[in-house]
Amino acid sequence: MTMQDKIHVKAMEFIKDMKYEEDYIKELAKNTTDPEILNELSKDGDCEVRCNVAENPNTSPKTLDYLSKDKDWSVRCNVAENPNTSPKTLDYLSKDKCYGVLWEVADNPNASPETLVYLSKNKDWAIRYKAKSNPNYPNIFKRIKMIFNRTKNTPEYNDNWIQDFENSIINSLSEEAKLVYEIHK
Repeated sequence: MTMQDKIHVKAMEFIKDMKYEEDYIKELAKNTTDPEILNELSKDGDCEVRCNVAENPNTSPKTLDYLSKDKDWSVRCNVAENPNTSPKTLDYLSKDKCYGVLWEVADNPNASPETLVYLSKNKDWAIRYKAKSNPNYPNIFKRIKMIFNRTKNTPEYNDNWIQDFENSIINSLSEEAKLVYEIHK
């Protein structure tokens, strides 16, 4: 049985009361748990089918990566929102021109701290706010460590220097700020 036959059989089993095969395929893309079927449907010519595949929580990260390059912004937006989308794919989508895609990347719990820092510098205030509201957005100490970790292997920097730097900042904070730091650590 070919993959197309398998899709057709599953679609017919899935929804019996619809009138058109296109409706079966759209519903199948939205509700199937079979990653092979989702992968095949990701190549469908109908944008609504691809949107449903991108939205389906059973779609594999590999298929979502493929769909992240779709010409239709609504497909890319659903990819950015999907909980299975990899941090690497979200990083790719963080450079998208579509506001909705950027919003969903900033809101996705899989977005890496580096992607969120990038989005926190976006020209649009709402994207900046959304990125900074994501639980993965690094606090000031994590952001400083991210900067120093890039230069960690250079001779003038080492792990002790980074820790000393963080401790000197903490020691200069007020008691209230220290409490906030401990809560968000």
